[in-house]
Amino acid sequence: GGSAGVGDSETVSLAGLAPGSYLLQVYGYRNAANPSYTMTTGLAPVAAVVADALENDDTAATATNLGTISCSVTRVNLTITPSDPDWFRFTLGGTGRSGDAVSLAFNHAAGDVDLALYDSSGLNRLRVSQGVVNGESISLAGLPAGTYLAQVYGYERASNPSYAITVNATPSTITADRIENNDTAATAADLRTVSG
Repeated sequence: GGSAGVGDSETVSLAGLAPGSYLLQVYGYRNAANPSYTMTTGLAPVAAVVADALENDDTAATATNLGTISCSVTRVNLTITPSDPDWFRFTLGGTGRSGDAVSLAFNHAAGDVDLALYDSSGLNRLRVSQGVVNGESISLAGLPAGTYLAQVYGYERASNPSYAITVNATPSTITADRIENNDTAATAADLRTVSG
């Protein structure tokens, strides 16, 4: 942004700018000189980001256990601060399939959040998502059955007052019901006479 007025003051709005460092240039129109001016800067106070309900989940050892994923598990109203990464442990019951993923949803303008996937030890990073949009996602396709850890953290120590994590995993097998084989008209199960 900029300001190019003809009065005794100039103002540049910072509204909508992402957190970060910025430079400000002051210059005279058509090289005019002003031997004395005052510059002030001000930012509206930022509300402190408070710990979420799943704390203490700041390490692989204290990760929130989401259990064995048989469809979809979501946790909402989570927060990130510079000293507060969040860790989640989950188990895939079968090999990851197309569409299986661990995903984050958040407002990027409120703070850039990133996502990493680790093996069960929490030491070996397997995959990472570091986008610049309102979410992150890591595919679980092709990963063998087993336990994994997801780490959620702020990019360059960013904070974010609200995010959600979802782990989707399609069940690897569906057991047959008690009246199989009834998958065609020719093999339909006979329900006998139904009255009622």
